[in-house]
Amino acid sequence: MDLLDLERNAKDGLHIASLAGGWLALVAGFGGMRDSGAHLRFRPQLPPAWQRLRFAVRYRGARIHVEISDGAVSYRSSGEVTIVHEGAEGAELLELQAEQEVEPLPAAVEVAAY
Repeated sequence: MDLLDLERNAKDGLHIASLAGGWLALVAGFGGMRDSGAHLRFRPQLPPAWQRLRFAVRYRGARIHVEISDGAVSYRSSGEVTIVHEGAEGAELLELQAEQEVEPLPAAVEVAAY
């Protein structure tokens, strides 16, 4: 992925596959998002130096907003959808309602620093 315009071709646009790879690393990696078929699953964890990660995904017609910060995670949905939250206290089935925000839940164990 080109972070600098070394070839002087940035005017030609963005490399969508590179952007998608970065998004996937954040959402599937630190957000822990997996599609198990029955439900969308999240196992959020942040590196120790990070303060927050926010992202949104569309799932079964609903837009799910996820915010991870300070060892906790909150979910908000635009519609009715069931997800699984895998946190420090185990897996929990959450039935989200339209415009309902789930109070912060414990995130998974923090990622070890390298």
